[in-house]
Amino acid sequence: MPLLYAILLMLLALVLLALECFLPTAGVLVGIGLICAISSLVYAFSVSLTAASVLLLVMCFAVPATLVVVFKLWPHSSYGRRLLNSELALDQQDVPTTLPDGNKRTDLVGQTGVALTDLLPSGRARIGSLKLDVYSSGMVIDAGTEVIVVRCEAGKLSVRPLTEADQVAVNPAAGLESAAIAPVADQDQPANGSSLPASGEVLASGEVGQEPTKSRGGIEETLASLDFDSLRDEPEAP
Repeated sequence: MPLLYAILLMLLALVLLALECFLPTAGVLVGIGLICAISSLVYAFSVSLTAASVLLLVMCFAVPATLVVVFKLWPHSSYGRRLLNSELALDQQDVPTTLPDGNKRTDLVGQTGVALTDLLPSGRARIGSLKLDVYSSGMVIDAGTEVIVVRCEAGKLSVRPLTEADQVAVNPAAGLESAAIAPVADQDQPANGSSLPASGEVLASGEVGQEPTKSRGGIEETLASLDFDSLRDEPEAP
């Protein structure tokens, strides 16, 4: 029975050691596991010296093997990704900013994206569907700001905040829609948009509206219809 206790305590110590890497408890689980390992050896020595020696030899191989397995799985755990700040999905989308022959990725110049971190001046940004290391060209850029790639140098992309002029250059159709021409007002209407008052209508100021004056063509027709000769032949009044 003591030998069974020794084996169970040894397995418990290995499990606690593995849990410490995935559930950080400031060394509490490691301390409990160490106590279990020592108790396991004490039970083994109570059986025989040979049993204790075999158990100690098994521990010498089991502890490193457990640590190797844990360190293989630890970067893929939620705690490991948060501590290393390197998510697997983020690494799969990273692309180099230079081609295999050493030339610059000029195809990224002029592309727009969003800053994922504060650029102070270096940081990360999403350019299209890619997440890349970038740096600001002379100013602090807050996370979430739209940026545009201006050049590629020193293995990184230089970006600056996106302006309205850049948006028009990238998408000319949007600029045309924003510059729509307003309809021209009817020339017959007053400049303030109010209609002319009808004849006899009382205005707000108390004046009576007058009919609009006749055109020049109407006046000429009236003058032509007058008989000036008959007017000259009429005798003058005494």
